[in-house]
Amino acid sequence: MRFLGHFSSRERRYRRLVQPHVAHLVHIALQRTGHAALAEDLVQESCLTAWEKLEGLRSAEASRPWLVRILLRQIADHRRTRARRQALLPITDIEEAHWEAIAGEAPGPFEQAVAAQSDGRVAALLRRLPDDFAIVVELHDLMGYRYREIAETLELPLGTVTSRLARGRRLLAALLVEAPEAAEGLDAPGEKEARHHE
Repeated sequence: MRFLGHFSSRERRYRRLVQPHVAHLVHIALQRTGHAALAEDLVQESCLTAWEKLEGLRSAEASRPWLVRILLRQIADHRRTRARRQALLPITDIEEAHWEAIAGEAPGPFEQAVAAQSDGRVAALLRRLPDDFAIVVELHDLMGYRYREIAETLELPLGTVTSRLARGRRLLAALLVEAPEAAEGLDAPGEKEARHHE
């Protein structure tokens, strides 16, 4: 009976601290992978890990950043296990193209290009960037995280968050300016299928 009581208490704590954030985790996983089924699998694995490590969760306030860290580790582990190689453009080439593209122009390409794209298309381009920069741009510009929330979630100094956000935006802007036609052709997950059925 004591064991059952402990399990019931653990289940209640799990429902209170973890379940309210599941939809947010799915959203992040979908942005990072672009595949709904894979995103759901990664979130399920993350929730299982959260259940197993529930004693390590300090408070309700810490639950969301704690869960996001677990999810990001799951995504990284998945990529390593599958030996996936992201189709990345060399960072130096991207930045060189960016500065050549914006020479003498105002406003900047980031403001112009991103404003013309849906969140799904921006997320698809972000998947071509290194994760360290892409995740900061996603959390801040697409999901509305504050700087300090990102710093806490990713366990980074605030200055690192600021610099990665700035550089990630430059890299994203360079991709949009370099290949606007390709950007326009990128679909958010589900958009192409939705148009097919219209």
